[in-house]
Amino acid sequence: MPNRLETYRVEAYNTAKQSENKMHDDTVARRFGFSGGLVPGVDVFAYMMHVPVARWGRDFLSRGLVEARFIKPVYDGETADVDATEHNGLLTIEVFSRTELCATGTASLPAAAPVVSLNDFVEVAAIAERKPVSPAAFEVGNWLGTGFDADTEMLGLINSGKLSDSPVGRYLLELKQKFEGPVVADLVCYLRLHTELARVETQIDNLSRTREILAGLVEQYRVP
Repeated sequence: MPNRLETYRVEAYNTAKQSENKMHDDTVARRFGFSGGLVPGVDVFAYMMHVPVARWGRDFLSRGLVEARFIKPVYDGETADVDATEHNGLLTIEVFSRTELCATGTASLPAAAPVVSLNDFVEVAAIAERKPVSPAAFEVGNWLGTGFDADTEMLGLINSGKLSDSPVGRYLLELKQKFEGPVVADLVCYLRLHTELARVETQIDNLSRTREILAGLVEQYRVP
């Protein structure tokens, strides 16, 4: 029999007001018919993750599976209600704001984490700037941005002890009211590990490109 879990209620916060993606900017978003800047999907996704983490704790962080679909915008300052029903080990999640269904998803906790091979993912070069929206700009395999500057900034905040002064830090502090200390500590550790690996990966890619350029120059100016 389906079991309805306790609703998680949160005041949505637009963490991307200064993003180069101007759909998160109030003025630009209103120009396109929205009520204001859109709260990023990754933040709405984070609201949804409260339910499975509250249900399964650290186990979900290590091997949980999740799928999400974003239907309508969630706006800064508005209340978002995250409802969930559990049936046969599957959580069905819905996000409501302004009485409208804004996102849906499912979450589960398998006995073991699925095997993932990095070789299945094609490596593509990152782009330095966002291009105007078009089918060509969203081809399969294209990146939407480099992310290197953001990763470096995030790592700097963590290492300097100033993370709590940032929107991400304030969000993590809010989690302390909902989850046990070890769960929040795991989230911070994961955040640091992710940003460090992303920065290293970008540096390796840059070094590889530099090596190719230097090899080309050496060949071009080689003395006969």
